[in-house]
Parts: sequence; C-alpha cells; structure tokens
Amino acid sequence: MVPHSIFCSLVVVACIGIGPASAQDDHLPNDQHADCYHPEFAALDYLRGEWNVSGSVRMADGEWDDVNGRSKIAPDLDGCVLIERYGDDRSAGQFSAIAVYSYDPIDGRLQKTWIDSAHGLATLYRGGTVDSKIVFSASKEIRGTGHHFVEEYEVDGSDGFIVQRRRATGDRTAWRAVSRVEYRRR
Repeated sequence: MVPHSIFCSLVVVACIGIGPASAQDDHLPNDQHADCYHPEFAALDYLRGEWNVSGSVRMADGEWDDVNGRSKIAPDLDGCVLIERYGDDRSAGQFSAIAVYSYDPIDGRLQKTWIDSAHGLATLYRGGTVDSKIVFSASKEIRGTGHHFVEEYEVDGSDGFIVQRRRATGDRTAWRAVSRVEYRRR
C-alpha cells in the first residue's frame, strides 16, 4: 500500500477529496471496467507479478555493476495504475525505487513516474508500443543541462522481460547505455 501523501507526490495530482490509496483486486470482472480503463493500458499487463531481477547498471563513476534484486508490480486504484516496488543490491549499497504506470487519455500515451533512493527525483516518462516493445522517454533539466532518457521493455516469453535504458545530455547526439536488467517471474 502506498501512503496517500507519497502517492499524491508521485503522480503530481491535487489530492483534495481523494481518500487514501489502498491495494485493490488484481482485475475487475471481464464485463466491468474501471472508469479509467483504456485498452492501450493493457499493453502493460505482462508487468504484473513478482519478479527476480538481474543485470548490469552503470554507476556514477562510469563503471558497470552487476545487480540482483526483486520487484513487485501490482494494480491499484481499481486497476487505473500499476505500482512497482523495486529493490536491488549494488556495490554502492541498497537501491530502491517506486514506479507508477498509467495511461493518459488526454494525449493517448502510456506514462510512468519513477522515483529512486539514489536521486529522489521524480521523472515522468511517456510512451507506447513501438515495434512490439514498450518504449518510454523523458526529458529533464538538471542543474541547467538537459538530460534525456529512453527505456525499452521487451517481452521474451510469458515468464519475463528485459528493460534497457539509455541516456543523453544536451543535444542528444551521443546516447549512452545506463542499464540492462532482466525480470524473471518468481
């Protein structure tokens, strides 16, 4: 369960009149949909579950670090969002993150908000399906410099998926791989 104040900060919404967030059923009956239901959001259904995570991440010093961790991705708010709680062990210490996945009906795109224990920054990604992958991108100004991020989710069967992340600064001419992690169903 995500505390009300944290959830509201994550998705940057006005919380006046909204009750506390609570865990919801994994899905509604087939003949019923939440008011926020959009078929495009179903592209993220394969994320639901409990996962063992392994892979490599680029550390601040530029060196690669192997990580092993866990993730739980579950629906909340009557199925309007998926919330991921992620954690791994890396040489710099324990790392954790929360992601909120949803669908924006105004611009017709998937969205993801990510906050992690290393930076504390909230980053809003937008995306959709591209060549059988889910691709999210984000741009954020940090200390006067534009930073650009791309994440690609590739399903490799019913028991897992791979997430690859890249980053560029300034004019986006040079992209740098920052992580490649594999999720395997527990």
